[in-house]
Amino acid sequence: GAKPPPPPNSFDAKVLRAYEEFDGNKARAVTLDDWLATFDRLRMVTHTCLTDETLKDLFAKADANRDRLVTPNEFSVFAEIYPKMVDCIFFRCGRLCHEALREQRMRAQYDILDDLEKKLDDVRQQTRDLEIAEMEARDACLQHQDTIDDARQREKESGDAKYDAGRQVEDIKKKLKEAKGEQSCARDAYRKVEQEKKAAERVTESVRKRLRQQEVERDRTAREVDRLRKMLEEQERELAKKEEAITQTMIEVDEAAAREEEVGDPELEARRDSADDEVRRVEEDLAMAQNHVKELERDHINAVSAINKASDEQRAAQQRQEAAAVKLSQQQAAEARAMAAVQKHKDIIDNVQEVEKKEDAKRDEEEAKENELVQMEVRLREQREAVEKREAALRDAHFDFSQETGRTNTAFH
Repeated sequence: GAKPPPPPNSFDAKVLRAYEEFDGNKARAVTLDDWLATFDRLRMVTHTCLTDETLKDLFAKADANRDRLVTPNEFSVFAEIYPKMVDCIFFRCGRLCHEALREQRMRAQYDILDDLEKKLDDVRQQTRDLEIAEMEARDACLQHQDTIDDARQREKESGDAKYDAGRQVEDIKKKLKEAKGEQSCARDAYRKVEQEKKAAERVTESVRKRLRQQEVERDRTAREVDRLRKMLEEQERELAKKEEAITQTMIEVDEAAAREEEVGDPELEARRDSADDEVRRVEEDLAMAQNHVKELERDHINAVSAINKASDEQRAAQQRQEAAAVKLSQQQAAEARAMAAVQKHKDIIDNVQEVEKKEDAKRDEEEAKENELVQMEVRLREQREAVEKREAALRDAHFDFSQETGRTNTAFH
């Protein structure tokens, strides 16, 4: 059956683990390159421990059958010759595994640190974005406040203008009232004059009617003169009276015409027309003033609407600013936590590195002593081989000497 594995930490287990370190390809045959590379990886190729020439000599000693390959059996024989070296190789293999794990853990710590720093950069970028957003919201609030101030100024100006226009409308209304009063007076005077004129016209017409009747009577009387010559004197007296009456009536007609002309005074008509024109002008001014007031009211309403709109926008901007400030505060706290986490992990890495420095210093001290032991073992083995060679030469010389001298006692051979 299969050979059972050696007990842990036994010499055979150490030999097997050391050989596996050399036989990285699991080919159960170690080449010279594998041999040199492994000793170099184990930090045993130094001027104070093993040189390349020494390692090549050791490989040649391990390669018993000179096939340029070291098998597990050959390495076991080599381990019997150099037990201290194999023990050193075994523990350095374990140390290399520990260092590999340590390096792996350190890389993991650096990966975590890189991830934390990346998150910190992201948090800082988010903080900068929030700072920009908060600044933009604050600027928007200031702009809306400027808009509100301008709108309030326009509202005040429009209110003042509206008040002035209202005063102006009231003044125009007063003027209109006065003009209408003047117009009413002028119209009353004109109506009175018209009534007087009509009365004068009626009187004139009555007088003219009497004149026409008197003329008719005169003509009839004149005709009767011829027929009534007997009554000539009496009729002549009557005619004289009639002539006198006609003259008087003509005088009355002239006076009535004069009164009619007086009643139709063009100054009164001009006064009436002027009053009418003044009323129309004042009414036009009033309409223009009222239109101006309406425009000012619209401007005032627009200004109030602009203030309300700007106030709403300002409140929205303030809410955005407050929300941005809250987010910024939270983000700054998150950034502080991220920085603390980064610093904490840096401290962890620094502590680990400090521990590793101490471990490396201790390792270097141990390996220096191990190198001295290995070097002593190699030198001792060389000296032992040299002594064995001299002892073999001594025995051979002594044997030859015994043969020559006839001392054939082999008890000392």
